[in-house]
Amino acid sequence: MELKYYHEQVKLLAKVTNEASEKKISFYQHLLLVSASIVGIVISLHTTNSQFQYIRLVFLLSTVTLSLGTLCLVLVLYDFSNLQDRIRESFHKEIQNAMKNDVKCNMVSVPHKKRTLLLEKASYIFLTLGFILLVTYNGLSTFEQKKEYNKVIKKEIVIENKNKVVEIFTTKQKTK
Repeated sequence: MELKYYHEQVKLLAKVTNEASEKKISFYQHLLLVSASIVGIVISLHTTNSQFQYIRLVFLLSTVTLSLGTLCLVLVLYDFSNLQDRIRESFHKEIQNAMKNDVKCNMVSVPHKKRTLLLEKASYIFLTLGFILLVTYNGLSTFEQKKEYNKVIKKEIVIENKNKVVEIFTTKQKTK
């Protein structure tokens, strides 16, 4: 068999593999950028003024789940980046086999590692859960701030009422 056939097959495989993996890698790079930015912003904008432990716990859980999701994305991106090398090695072996036996190349498929599939699903779960916890934390923090604001207003009213009572009382005493 001619080497031209094998050369064309290598070019075709390289083109298809590069296009598919570049799209997937680009998607995960953007997702990683967004998730890492959210983790950084959340941690830097957190205030420690919360009096309630459950609010701090929700913040901790949201930060941990977002961080775990980001870590899973890093590992998935690493595995997808190495997938091209694994495909190239497998295809190289197939070409050597085909040339040795003077036959056409068989299709080469390299499945994703189980770890990659597991981490890919885990990253989606962690990021979704982290986002939900972050929204919950925001709601609880807002509710707590409104509650404290209402307490301050009530105290001011009570103080004003006490002053009026004292003024009325002192006024009555002066008239006697």
